Amino acid sequence: MGRNTRDELFNCIRNGIFHDAETRGGWKIRRGPTDEPKSRVLDWPERILYRNNFHLAFSSDFAAYLKKLKEPPEVTLRENFKTRMDAIAGLKTEQDTLYFAYGSNLDRKRLRERIGPPEPIRHGMHALWGWSFEFSKESNDGTAKANIVRHSRGMVWGCVYGLSSEQFLKLGNEEKGYTACDVTVWPGNEKVRTFIDNECHGRALPVKKCYMRRILLGANCQGLPGEYRNRLWNMVRARLERCQTEIRRNQLCRSTQACGTDR
Repeated sequence: MGRNTRDELFNCIRNGIFHDAETRGGWKIRRGPTDEPKSRVLDWPERILYRNNFHLAFSSDFAAYLKKLKEPPEVTLRENFKTRMDAIAGLKTEQDTLYFAYGSNLDRKRLRERIGPPEPIRHGMHALWGWSFEFSKESNDGTAKANIVRHSRGMVWGCVYGLSSEQFLKLGNEEKGYTACDVTVWPGNEKVRTFIDNECHGRALPVKKCYMRRILLGANCQGLPGEYRNRLWNMVRARLERCQTEIRRNQLCRSTQACGTDR
C-alpha cells in the first residue's frame, strides 16, 4: 500500500468516521466482495473498503506488531510504544512541550525532518479561538509564509504535537522571523506553544505553490474539519489568482514601456 493510499484511507475513512460519522471523498464500506478474488481488502478505483477482509488483515498485522515488540533487537520500537502509551495515560514524558502546528508543519513528515528523533507525539487536532489564519509572514526568499493574527471572530484549526525541549528549540531555529508564544486551544483549554509573526510584512507578497500544497496536504492528513479545509483552499486559490494578476500586470507594464522606447 503506497503513501497516497494510506493518506486517503486515514483521511477519508478513519478521520471521516471519527470526526464526521461518515466516510469522505466518495468512499464506501461494504461487508465483502461479491466477485473474485474475495480476499481483497479494497477496490481502489471504486473507492470501496471491505470491512471483514480489512479486519482480518488488521488483526494479522497487529499480531505481527505485538510479536515484533518482544524481539530483543527492537529497542526503538519498544521505546516509541512506551512513549505513546505514556502520553495516552497522561504521564509526563520527555516530549512535554505541547506545540500547535497550523501551517506547513501540519505535514508530519516535514516536521520530523526539521526536529529529528524521537517521533513527535500527536495529541490530535485542536482549535484556537480569537485568531485568524493568513499568509502574512515575510520570508527570506521574498515570499509570504503562514501566520496567525488576533481576530475577535476568528478560529484556526491545527494539530498539537508533544515535542521534547530540544526538539522545540530546533524548530525555533528553523522558524526564523517567528516568535514563540503561548496560546490556549480547545478542547481542554490547554496552554500550548506556537510561532507567530507580529510584523505581518508579507501580506502583499506572492506565495509558493509547493508551500501552499504542503499546507493543504497536512490539513487533509490531519483530518481538519471539511469547512475549514475548504476555507483554506479558497484562500489559497484567491492568493494564486492575485499573484497571477500581478504577473500579468507587470508583463503588460514592461510591454508598454518597451513600446514607448521603440517610438
